[in-house]
Amino acid sequence: MNKAQLGITLLAVTAFGVAAPSLASANQVRSSRLQHVVYNPRTHKLTARTGKKATVRIYDNGKRVKTFIVRNGKVTLQHNFNAGHAIKVVSLTRSTKAVKYRKAVKTTNAGAVSYLQHVAYNSQSGKLTAKTNLHATVKIYDNNTYVKRITVKNGQLNFQHKFAVGHNLKLVSTAKRTKKITYVATTAKITVAKFIPAGVINTNIGNVNDKNFDQRYDYNGTLGYQYATNATSFKLWAPTAKSVNLITYQTTAPNAAVKKTTAMKIAHNVWSVQLTGNQTNTAYAFQLTFPNGKQTVTQDPYSTAVTENGDRSVVLAPAATQVKNFDRMGKFSQPTDAVIYEASVRDLSMNKDSGIADKGTYKGAAESGKTSQGQITGLDYIKSLGVTHVEFLPFNDFNNNEAQKPAPYNWGYEPKNYNVPEGSYSTHPQDPSARIIEMKNMINTYHKNGLRVIQDVVYNHVLGNGGKNGTYDASFFEKTVPGYYFRKNADGSLEKTSGVGNDLATERPMMRKYIVDSVTYWAKNYHIDGFRFDYLGLIDVTTINQVRQALNKIDPSIIMLGEGWNSPSAIPASQRAALPNMNKMPGVSAFNNDMRDTTTGNVFKSDDLGFIGGTPNNENTIYKLMTGSHNLNEKTFLTPSQSINYIAVHDNLTLADKLATINANALTTQKDTPAQAQKRDMLATTIPVLADGTPFVHSGQEFMRTKNGDNNSYNKPDSENSLDYNLAIKNRDVVNYFKQLLALRKSEPAFRLNDYAAIDKATAQLQLSDNVVAYHLQGATKQYVVVLNVNNTPLDFKATDMTGYKLVLTNDSTQTTGANIATKDATVPGIGVNVFAK
Repeated sequence: MNKAQLGITLLAVTAFGVAAPSLASANQVRSSRLQHVVYNPRTHKLTARTGKKATVRIYDNGKRVKTFIVRNGKVTLQHNFNAGHAIKVVSLTRSTKAVKYRKAVKTTNAGAVSYLQHVAYNSQSGKLTAKTNLHATVKIYDNNTYVKRITVKNGQLNFQHKFAVGHNLKLVSTAKRTKKITYVATTAKITVAKFIPAGVINTNIGNVNDKNFDQRYDYNGTLGYQYATNATSFKLWAPTAKSVNLITYQTTAPNAAVKKTTAMKIAHNVWSVQLTGNQTNTAYAFQLTFPNGKQTVTQDPYSTAVTENGDRSVVLAPAATQVKNFDRMGKFSQPTDAVIYEASVRDLSMNKDSGIADKGTYKGAAESGKTSQGQITGLDYIKSLGVTHVEFLPFNDFNNNEAQKPAPYNWGYEPKNYNVPEGSYSTHPQDPSARIIEMKNMINTYHKNGLRVIQDVVYNHVLGNGGKNGTYDASFFEKTVPGYYFRKNADGSLEKTSGVGNDLATERPMMRKYIVDSVTYWAKNYHIDGFRFDYLGLIDVTTINQVRQALNKIDPSIIMLGEGWNSPSAIPASQRAALPNMNKMPGVSAFNNDMRDTTTGNVFKSDDLGFIGGTPNNENTIYKLMTGSHNLNEKTFLTPSQSINYIAVHDNLTLADKLATINANALTTQKDTPAQAQKRDMLATTIPVLADGTPFVHSGQEFMRTKNGDNNSYNKPDSENSLDYNLAIKNRDVVNYFKQLLALRKSEPAFRLNDYAAIDKATAQLQLSDNVVAYHLQGATKQYVVVLNVNNTPLDFKATDMTGYKLVLTNDSTQTTGANIATKDATVPGIGVNVFAK
C-alpha cells in the first residue's frame, strides 16, 4: 500500500514520505522484482527492495539519474527530486536460467500519491469539504480524536460534523491503487487553497442590551496589533459580529487599493489573525458582517498610527517612532504646587507675527521666536511666566481635513482616533510616523525645559454635531459593536447630555477598559504628566477611580482633573464623577465653578458682575474659596488640591472680554479707564492663584487676551484664536504682575497647603465686607496679610496692626514694594491687591 499522510492544523500542512505499492509476481525468479519503493522528500533518500541480484535504473522526470547493480536486494539512493517530478524505477533481473533480461512494466499512476487540497470548514453549517484523489481513503480527527474514516470515489470529500471553537481539524489521506502495477512514484505538491477554521463564523452572538451581556462577553486581554519583526497579530473585540476580515492595503495612502483580505477567527469573544513577515507600515482595517446582513469597514479602535484623515490604521515598528533620551520627568511634588497653563497646539504659534517657522504644529509649539516688535514668543515666553504644567486642548486625532493646509480651525473636541496624535498639527500628516515623532519631540522639549504636559481627553462623546444623534454611527465604536458603547435613556433613545447627541456608556466594562487602556497608553508611550477630562461628570466614579489606580502604577504624581458638572444622565447621581462626589475620587480634581462665577459673575449671565464688578455680599464666599472651598455648596473635596481654581478657560469669554462686559454693565456710570481695566484684570487673576488648591490659567489671560467678545471660538479663524504676543508689550504691567504673583506663591508653602486642618490653623479672616476681602496667613517663617479691594476708591485698612509689615506684592504702579510700614494703618489702592509680609 502506498502511504502518504497530511496533517492539518488550521493553515499548516505537513507532508510525509511517499511509499510505492508492492508488486506481487507469479514468478519472482523470472520477473522484475521491485517492492517497497519509498522516497522521503525531507531527507531526499530513495529506498527499494529488489531481487537478490538485479540491475536498477532510476529516472528523474525521464532523465536517467543512476544505474545500480544490486547484490543484496536493497536499493538506496541519495538524490533531491524536485516536487512534482516523476520518479521512475526500472529493474532488470537475470534468472538462474539462460533467459533474456526483462524490463519491468512502466505504468505512470498519479493516483498512487496522496492528494488533499481545498480543505474548507464552515463552522456555521458544520460542513467539511475537500478535494482528494479520484479514489482515496480519508481519516478525520477532531483535536487528535478519531472521528471517522471516509472512502472517496469521486475526488470530492463532503462530511458533516460540528467541530468545537478552537479545536484542531486534522485530515489524513491514503491514496488507493486501482491495480497491481510496477511502481512509478510521483511526488505531488500538497496545498490547501483555503481553510476556514472553527471560529471564523460566530455562532454565539448575544444581545448588547441583555443584562448578562457584559458578564458573558467581556475581555481583559490586549487588543489592537502586536508587532514582531517576523509576524504581527491583530485582535478585535466584536462579539456580535457574524464574521470579521482583516483588510490590508497596498500603501498608506488614504485611498490605496486593497492588497489582501484575510479571515479572522473568534475565540474568547475576540477576533484574531496573524500575518507573517515584517508588517511595519502596513495599512489595515476591519470588515465586519453582522447577522442582519449589515457590513461595516472600520479602523482599529486601538489604532496607534493611522493614514491621513484617520480612516485606516497602520502598523508601525517601535523603532520607527522612537525618540532618543525621551522619558518621564521625576515625580512632581503635589498638585497644589502646580500652576496649569491652558493652550492649544495651534494657537501658540499660528499668529502671523509669532516669529515661529512651523506655525500651528507640534514643532511650532516647541519653538521660540520674537514678534516684529521684539516680544519673545512660544516656548521661551511660556517659560518666562513661571508656570509648571501646560495643558493642551485635545491633540489626539479628531475630525478634521488633514490634507488641507492649514486645516480648518477646530479645538479638537470631536475625537476620531483616541490613541493617535492629530494629523493637522503635523508637518507631514500623510506619513503615519511623522505626527508621532513630532509630538514626542514636542513633549520631550517641554520636559527638557522644566515644563510638564497635560493632555485634554474626551471620553464622554465622539465626533461632532452631525444631526439628531451626532455622527456616532461613523465611530469605530458603533461599527464594531453596534448599540453597545453609547448610553441610552430608559426609552432606548441615545443620551444627549454632552450636547453632541452620543454620550459614551463609560459604565459598561468594555468602554471602561477602553478608557483605562487609552489613558495608560498615553502615559507610558508619550510620558504625559496629566489628563484633563472633558465633561468629567458624564463619566462614572468607578471608571475614573480605575484610571487613577492605573496611573498610580506608572507615576502617582500624574495629575487628573476634569469638568465635574453634575448634569442629569442615566448614571445614578451617586455614581457620577461630578462635584458632589469628589469625596469618592481621591487624587482627582475638578474645576471649581464657584471660583469662576463668584469672582467674575455667572458665565451665562452677562448682567452678573460678580465680586470683581462690585456685586455686594460675595466677600464671605470669596474667603471660603481662597481657603480651599471646604464644604462650599455642593463641593465635597477631600483635599484643597481637588479644587481647580480658575476664572477663564477656552470656553466662554476670555477674562479680558468678560471684564469688558462687566465694565459695560457696571453698577455705576463711571467706567474703567484702560489703567483701571488692567488693575481689575490683575485683581481677578490673584484670587485663583493665591487661593488654596490648584491654580489654572487660560493662555493669554496674563496679557489680557481678547477674542473680540466671542464666547465660543471653537471653529473661528486663527485671527481670532491665535495668541497675539504683542499684547504682552501693550499690557506689560499685567504680565510682570502675573510673574510676581506666581513667584510669591512658589516662595511661600503657606499659599500651597493641601490639608484643611493646616489651612484652618494658618488663616484668619480680617475683613469680609464692603467689597473687601482681607485675611491673615501664617507662614513657616513669615506672616502675611492679603487685602483685595474691588472698590474704585482707596481703602484705609485698619483691620489689624500693620506696623512692621512690608509690601511684597501690589497691582498698583504708584506703590513701591519693600518698604516697612511705620503705622498701624495701611492704604490699599482702589481696585487694588496688596500682600504684606513680616
